[in-house]
Amino acid sequence: MFKIIEFAREIGVKVFFDPTLRVDVWNSEDDVRNTVFAALKKSNIAAFSLEEAEFFFKTSDPEKAARSALDFGLEVACTRLGSRGAFLMTADDVRVFEPAFKVKVVDTTEACDGWNVGFIVGMLKNFGLREYVKIANAVGALVTTRYGAITALPFKDELNRFLEDNKVGFRI
Repeated sequence: MFKIIEFAREIGVKVFFDPTLRVDVWNSEDDVRNTVFAALKKSNIAAFSLEEAEFFFKTSDPEKAARSALDFGLEVACTRLGSRGAFLMTADDVRVFEPAFKVKVVDTTEACDGWNVGFIVGMLKNFGLREYVKIANAVGALVTTRYGAITALPFKDELNRFLEDNKVGFRI
């Protein structure tokens, strides 16, 4: 993982990191923390679930968690808040909160990965920070309306229809 991160940084690619907390596959909680903290030092952007923020930064406050993550040298730190939405903070103290979209949830399996995909799509489209979070929240919400993982990710036309139906004001 570290070789990939270093290579990406060498060629000018921004590194988006999601720790995907799975303590059960590690030797110890200290190993998890040390590895994630080392990865954060080499990343540009990171996103955490509230559970991950509590585990790594010992707080359920999204702003405090973001500030702690930014202390590792990140440009942007995000905290996904599930049905409440998401919070983002930048190294230069810009803060964005966007509420979640209301949907009928059937499966949350891929919600965080869907959120990450939406965020990255917003970045690739060169939208603003608020739009990154809106798109991320939209993809995360849509994913929870279906069963499964990869197959739950929406297609572009589905996402645009969802954004239009929710009067977001832009398309991807």
